Amino acid sequence: MDRLIKFYGWNDFATYLEVERIKEAIQEVLEKEIDEVNVVKVLEWVNIQKFIEGGSDFIGIKSSEIDTVNNFFQKQISIFFNKISESNFEEILKELPRTYLDDFLNTFSNYKLAKVLEERIIMEMFSDTVVSTYNLLKHKYFSENYPNFMKRRIFSSPKVIEILLTQILERSHVEFFTPKNISNEEWEDLILKYISMEDANLNYIRILQNSITVPKFHFQVTAEVKILAKRRCKEIEENFFDKDTDTSQNISIKIFSDREEYEENINSTVKPAYIGLVDKKEIIKNSSFEDLFDYLSLNLELFSVHNILRLPRYKNLELGITERILEANTPKTYKIGLTFNLKEHYTLAMLNIFRSILEKDLGISLEDIICWYFNNHIKSKFKTSFLPLDFLSKTESTANRNAKIFSIEENLRKQYFIIVNKGIVDKEVYNEAPLPKLSSLPSKVKNKYIYLNDTQENSWIQYQLFSDQSEIIHINSKITGKTFDELLLKNDLTLQNFQDYQKRIINKLIDMNIVNVEERGGVLKFKNIWEIIVLKKIYYNTVFSFYYANINEHAAINRLLNRGILRSESTLFSVPEVEYMNFIMNTGDWDDGYGLRNNYQHGGVYYDNNGQYGREYLLGMIILITYMIKIDEEFDLQNSTL
Repeated sequence: MDRLIKFYGWNDFATYLEVERIKEAIQEVLEKEIDEVNVVKVLEWVNIQKFIEGGSDFIGIKSSEIDTVNNFFQKQISIFFNKISESNFEEILKELPRTYLDDFLNTFSNYKLAKVLEERIIMEMFSDTVVSTYNLLKHKYFSENYPNFMKRRIFSSPKVIEILLTQILERSHVEFFTPKNISNEEWEDLILKYISMEDANLNYIRILQNSITVPKFHFQVTAEVKILAKRRCKEIEENFFDKDTDTSQNISIKIFSDREEYEENINSTVKPAYIGLVDKKEIIKNSSFEDLFDYLSLNLELFSVHNILRLPRYKNLELGITERILEANTPKTYKIGLTFNLKEHYTLAMLNIFRSILEKDLGISLEDIICWYFNNHIKSKFKTSFLPLDFLSKTESTANRNAKIFSIEENLRKQYFIIVNKGIVDKEVYNEAPLPKLSSLPSKVKNKYIYLNDTQENSWIQYQLFSDQSEIIHINSKITGKTFDELLLKNDLTLQNFQDYQKRIINKLIDMNIVNVEERGGVLKFKNIWEIIVLKKIYYNTVFSFYYANINEHAAINRLLNRGILRSESTLFSVPEVEYMNFIMNTGDWDDGYGLRNNYQHGGVYYDNNGQYGREYLLGMIILITYMIKIDEEFDLQNSTL
């Protein structure tokens, strides 16, 4: 059989290779050379009609001839499908090529053939070798008109769960349809069978550890499913990663409370990958609340030099190519990797040692520092008053103290919002005020945070300049770079060094005033290196703090803002910080979030391992510490910029 004409969509290169063959097929019709009309010929015409919808200019045929051909196609397609019956259906299926399966099912649906083909016929003739479950699920008509057949097909293999879950993946554009005659209990049973399968895919089991938030999805993830999925994930991961070869096992983390021991280790030839100091002597020596506040904000590595929380995931900085591309993730997956987990472990260890020194040597707690700041310090420093905060007694269980932490978080969120908008907190206003979203907490500091203006063109610029997958980072084995900016800065290159397909990309960067061609020698240089520095920092860190930039970065940011490449926002928290805090506290924003606020505010949680309560205490305190540091920064910046 000759290669079939197939329309794959206007974004597929193969589409543009079909022009000559389409012309030949159209010429056949115009010259009335059609000998036989069968299912292959009819579905070829169905595909040609899709090309015609793109316009006669693409095909190079007169519009009058296009009308003639289109009318012929429509008439013949209609005649063919209206003649389908129980008597000829099996023969038609035998002639049907797999290339045209979706076209056939779609046209089957358009001509409503359920009126002439009973469900019994479909059950007999639509075996999984003839029509796959995947193809059937893409067509709503079959689930609506043949519900018993579709239910039987779905339950023929638990692997169908993988097909349905692909609908919610990050880069998925497919939609599936299932019949309404499947109960919640039946779905749960099927999912549990899938999770228990020996060859179940770990990526999909990970998705089933959390609720699916897609509206009207085919099934809900029950508590039983989540529990089994978590157990199965742990089992598969333990079997897959041998303890002797597990990367995370070999990455050592050491935190010291003695400076001499710390310096001895940091200067040794073999030192841990993560090494930190929480200096006990210094903390005890400088133990006023103000000193402890400074130590907490400056020495525990919670914040970057630009005062951005370090704990959020920074995808372009931390994720490897495998973690970025190959893992199954939904659009609401807070995509994290090994670096995120190690970073979190390190930070919690640092904070826990600081907490231990406070409690054992100074007789105070992290809560005491939070109370001192909001009940006393903020008033004396900024002449701004918060309504008093009150934590639970230290004799209370950690679980109860955790619940109070997330109650305090809501308290601070409401109070800050009212202060920024009203100037003072009135108790009656506080009592009536709704809880604002984290992302809506405003700042009075102009251009506080700088981000990429997220257009397709601007994202393309960053990708070509800084991605290790850019098409313009390699010339030959001797001249290559991890990224294009590295390649250009380390080598004197001209356009002639690049392949033709690379030249098109570089010429576009030249047209956009990103790259410049020097008059002498035609060497490629960046138009403004400070703009590249700023764009690179934003590529890796998502956000740039305007008021921590140097004078050259300020000028570059203002130019990029004027050109629409960057945008600014004035909020209390940056976007990465908001995303991270929602990941820790809430279940609505991220499918895989910790949901601690939701858990503790709605009935609490029970753990066999008491250490889990301690871990969640530290995560909760990081949230409150972030409020304290960011509010202090906000009022400092207001005083220095307004």
